[in-house]
Amino acid sequence: MNNFQLIKNINYVAVLIAMMVVLSQTMRIQIIPRTSIPLFLIPIFISGFILNWYWCFLIGIMGHFLSDLTLWGFTVGSLCWNIGTGLLAVLIKLINWIKINHSIKIILILLSNIIIYLPIDFMLFWLNIDVLNIEQIIIGILITNTICLPIFYFITLKIKKRLKIIL
Repeated sequence: MNNFQLIKNINYVAVLIAMMVVLSQTMRIQIIPRTSIPLFLIPIFISGFILNWYWCFLIGIMGHFLSDLTLWGFTVGSLCWNIGTGLLAVLIKLINWIKINHSIKIILILLSNIIIYLPIDFMLFWLNIDVLNIEQIIIGILITNTICLPIFYFITLKIKKRLKIIL
């Protein structure tokens, strides 16, 4: 990788992380009590199209970390979610790399989300550190899986088409 490509990637990372922080502020808007829509995941989907896996991992960890700092501070739960978001970003990158139907990709992304976040959420609930309750876990995963992730995937497909025109 030459210096120009490195600077270009760093610029993408900076913009996507800033985008995550701004979008995390809208998480304060709650449609269902005690549950928010994770708009900060949109840049993770975008990074899966334009960056390498390690940049995706960095965006996932740093973006979620900065989102946590702007919303409620850093906790043990947010550390686990930071790592989970980084892993989700890498899995989305891998899923985008595979040449399969979009509906199958969405199913794989939904399964990845459940496989990563459900154990983290139940571990935090089981440790009883007052981070989550069962209602938040179930509603959060249902909202994220049924509404947010498929919509975010299709939004990024449109963004990808626009980026091909620009780039």
